[in-house]
Amino acid sequence: MYADPIHPPASPLESFHSIPASVGAIALGIALLLAGRRIFWLFVAAVGFVVAFELVSPWVGDDRPGIALILSGVAGLAGAVLAIFVQKVAVALVGAVAGAYYLHRLLEAASMHDPRYGWVSAAIGAVVGSLLLVFVFKWALVFFSSVVGAHLILKQAVEVWHIRLDLAGALFVALVIAGLLVQTRHLRGHPNEDEA
Repeated sequence: MYADPIHPPASPLESFHSIPASVGAIALGIALLLAGRRIFWLFVAAVGFVVAFELVSPWVGDDRPGIALILSGVAGLAGAVLAIFVQKVAVALVGAVAGAYYLHRLLEAASMHDPRYGWVSAAIGAVVGSLLLVFVFKWALVFFSSVVGAHLILKQAVEVWHIRLDLAGALFVALVIAGLLVQTRHLRGHPNEDEA
């Protein structure tokens, strides 16, 4: 079991202690991990929610998590509506947001993040993520939805079951690989299927 009272959780999502929210996040993570490409609108909504919650929580504070959830829910809903009605714009935007966010988190995890130049990594991640989703839509969506699904599952697993951080890293990689295998198997089996 892992509990470190000296170092607080790195993410506001890790400090949210609601069992229904944890179960919902894990269910959403599993859905994205196994079928994120086929439920594109849900993927966009999840990225909007996760990133908005990460950005809003420090401003709102731990004593009012409901406000952060409402604002994040609005961001997720706006992303889902955008994905349904303006797919091309939604593809570019979600690629940019996901690319910026996950490159930033990857650099932090590798201890290569310098706060003074955070905007540079965000810009690079945004451009790469946006281009990937626009030009290699199916395969990039499989990758990003697997990453977001694994992220949602592991955030809750670390908080609820106190999984050690080194084990969580290995599980994250295993979940992403599992998501890639499941979704690419379906993609190869249905090569003429529509993109979203």
